[in-house]
Amino acid sequence: MKSKYIFSLFLGLFPLFALPVAAQSGYVGTEVAPPPVGTTGDYYQAYTKTIPNARVIRPYGLDVTYLKTSHIIFPSAIRYVDLGSQNIIAAKAEDADNVLRVKAAVKDFETETNMSVICEDGSFYSFSIKYAEHPQKLSVEMQDFLYPGEGRVPSNRADIYIFMN
Repeated sequence: MKSKYIFSLFLGLFPLFALPVAAQSGYVGTEVAPPPVGTTGDYYQAYTKTIPNARVIRPYGLDVTYLKTSHIIFPSAIRYVDLGSQNIIAAKAEDADNVLRVKAAVKDFETETNMSVICEDGSFYSFSIKYAEHPQKLSVEMQDFLYPGEGRVPSNRADIYIFMN
């Protein structure tokens, strides 16, 4: 009888102790706690694997300006370009399928953006782009970044497979 009373008392008091603990751990209600500020990208709601650093393609840094056009010369024809924001514009140069023109679309934009380029040979290039009033590098030849040995594979090359229709 005494154990039944203690058990009832425990059940009666349990919510008083459990609620503060659950609130601190983020398990109250159905809302999911937001990721912490400055997260490493490892916060997901489903079971996931962390991408190892060896599989991450480090971007090249590129400064652009509003009054001048930067040109990037790739080792083969450009197949795909993706711009991270509307702060920059890019287009292939006429009659040169391996040359990309890049320029700031917004003067003095403050937030860094990115750009990705895939070439016909399967190489993938990633760029982090920021605004600079006077960029030091207006023309860049990506061919110079290629490994000088057999096969001439760039250090940032990621073999991808593009399925043709």
